[in-house]
Amino acid sequence: MKKKKTTRHHAPAWPAEQRRLDRVDSLRREITSALNRASAENESDTPDFVLAEFLLDALKAFDRATQQRDSWYGYQYVRTQRAVRPVVRLKRRKVRRTN
Repeated sequence: MKKKKTTRHHAPAWPAEQRRLDRVDSLRREITSALNRASAENESDTPDFVLAEFLLDALKAFDRATQQRDSWYGYQYVRTQRAVRPVVRLKRRKVRRTN
């Protein structure tokens, strides 16, 4: 019996979420391919797909950090068709310091 080749499948999603998942998968493949072309994995002897996943996780962490930073500075965002853009900077709350 032949073993079926498995591919990554996502749970059914709304169309916008599915497009986002497709873009992430495409980016993952492009990063993996770029790492392979540059033989960037040779130094660490780590598979390309592991390094690509690490880089995507780092990008997610950076996105969370920038969201927290913007929240701290009081930015509110409006989602447009193409991006999420800051529209209002709220007055920053004063933080009380106790000794």
